[in-house]
This record gives sequence, C-alpha cells and structure tokens, in this order.
Amino acid sequence: MNCSALSQKQLARMPQKLLSLSQKLLRLARNILSTEAVLERSVSAFMFSWVLCMGCATSPSSNTPAAPEMEKQVTSLLSTSGMNVQLMRWGAVEQQEALLLFQGFEHPWADKVLLHKVQPCRYGKCYSTEVNGQPWTTLLLDKEKAELYLPFINESSPTSLSYAPENALKPEELAQMFESQK
Repeated sequence: MNCSALSQKQLARMPQKLLSLSQKLLRLARNILSTEAVLERSVSAFMFSWVLCMGCATSPSSNTPAAPEMEKQVTSLLSTSGMNVQLMRWGAVEQQEALLLFQGFEHPWADKVLLHKVQPCRYGKCYSTEVNGQPWTTLLLDKEKAELYLPFINESSPTSLSYAPENALKPEELAQMFESQK
C-alpha cells in the first residue's frame, strides 16, 4: 500500500484499525489456546480411561484364569461295541495337548475327560497320558481309523474305532466337563 495515496483521515484511523485487529487476533489466539487446552485435557482423560480399560481387559482376575484355546469341533470315534471317545485340541497348537472323553464302557476312565499329549508317530497321531507315573499311549489316530489302548485291562489287543461325527459333542460341552472334574 502506498502511504502517499492515503488521506490524512485514513492515516489517523490506521492505529485504531491496527489496535482493533490486534485485539481480535489476541482474542482468537486465546480461544485457540483455550480450545487446545480443553482438547489436551480431553485427550489425556481418554488415554487414561483407555489404558485403565485395557488393563482390566488384559489382566486376569484372580478368580477367573483365561480359558485355554480349543478346537472349533470335537472328533468323535465309535467302536462296534459302543465305546465312544471324544477328542479335541486343548490349549495353543504348539502345546500339543488334547482332551479325551471316554464313554460307553465299564472302566476307571469311563465318563472322564483326561488331558493327553499329542505327538506325531508313524501311525499318524499318538495320544498319551500318565498312568501310575509312566507314559501310556492311549490312542493312535490316522485319517481313516483309530486304535484305543486302555490301561487296567488284561487284553493286549486294541479296540478299533471309526469316525462318528454325528456323535460329537460341542467343544464347550467337552471343555465344561473337563473343568468340572478339577
């Protein structure tokens, strides 16, 4: 702007306009700072609440430990004599553990759910647990059939089992049975 082109009257009003503009800028700056402070407090409160909430969600309660991972379905095996074995993975895959439920026959393990270790073997998968402090292979399983070896029986021959998906329990049912035995 060329100062010589301004009239005396315009030049006299210039400081007032500058003062008015500077006051408006000051008010605007205060509003921005005030809004920023409110926003900062709100963000801080949100972060505190979120951290607190995440802490509650991830720290297990002393009364309720986290449930182990489980398979999405139970495998059911049935013998011609009515023996039924239900099994599913229990815990993380790398733990290689499974729950086995034994039903339909007279035996100390009847209607009990036992935790077994799962290991690959030449037959397919071998399921074993401890009996009297010694490892015991209970089940040999491949894609087509299974063989059940129960302890405390004088017979040395295994019981052959076939897949029977129509008899399978829900995973939650098997897990609940196992937990109720503890």
